Amino acid sequence: MKYLTQQGSEACKKPSIHLYYLIGIGSLLLIELVTYILTGVGDVSRVIFDQISFASTISSILLSVIAIIYSIVSGSKGTNLYVKTEEVSKQIGETLSDLRDLSTTVEKLEKIPEDIEKHLWELKEQMQRMEEISKQTSQ
Repeated sequence: MKYLTQQGSEACKKPSIHLYYLIGIGSLLLIELVTYILTGVGDVSRVIFDQISFASTISSILLSVIAIIYSIVSGSKGTNLYVKTEEVSKQIGETLSDLRDLSTTVEKLEKIPEDIEKHLWELKEQMQRMEEISKQTSQ
């Protein structure tokens, strides 16, 4: 919904501009570091290269541990979501049977005016017969 307003669309543009700045600065630092390693004096460039390799290995291990933890957490959330979906499905099934009962009750209620009209017609006929009998007996 925030994308439908002018403010929402402007707010989404700001982080992307900062992202471009960060990518540019990171690219420059990477180019400078690679240039220093390739053109530097033997021992100093080798030490920097070893440190970068070690840092890359540690960050890879750390990211893999984070990925494993994230997959476990998302798996448990998926299980919880499945259980909630099952509960909602059962509730819908119970409500459906109540709706069927309600529809039969509504059908019965729709028949009541017809029955009342029929009974009133019968009462009217009986009253007319009684009136005729009353007239015949009074003569």
